[in-house]
Amino acid sequence: MRLFHLPVLIPVILVLCVGCASEYPEGMPKLYKAQLTLCYDDGTPIEGASVVFQTEDAQKTGTWVHSAITDANGTGKLMTQGKYDGLPAGKYSVTLAKYILEGVPPPRMPNNAEEQKAYDDYYKSGETQQRFFVIASEYSSVASTPLKSIEILPKNGQKLSLNAGEPVKVRQELPKVR
Repeated sequence: MRLFHLPVLIPVILVLCVGCASEYPEGMPKLYKAQLTLCYDDGTPIEGASVVFQTEDAQKTGTWVHSAITDANGTGKLMTQGKYDGLPAGKYSVTLAKYILEGVPPPRMPNNAEEQKAYDDYYKSGETQQRFFVIASEYSSVASTPLKSIEILPKNGQKLSLNAGEPVKVRQELPKVR
């Protein structure tokens, strides 16, 4: 090899070596890829549910956030910090949340007199948008969730099936905007 190629090769080798460095933040434990399926008791998949895995051993796995959002089939890919595929091995308590909106959505904030009138008329009409939770409230808190000690094993490809009990429809009182 000729020596005049050496100045060109050294930067290329350095770039390749830097690219081999860990893609995870410092201190993040080893993650294991896992997928979950979330259904009601009757087997109906739950789309658009927020699923949060909260470690039962923070000293071992740290305080990283582990979560998934379910798709139309009730399945979700577990992620850490919203962008790293998987979560550390360990035992977790799992919280669930899902709500639906019904009714007339509010108009945007007014920028002129005409929009102000439409905005005022909307709130005077009483026909506002309502939010309903469709998973029982016991699943929304670490203290009350029945989904405790859900274990993630130190292997990739684990598939979890979670049950959210019976469907509910509980109206949430939203604070007045005005």
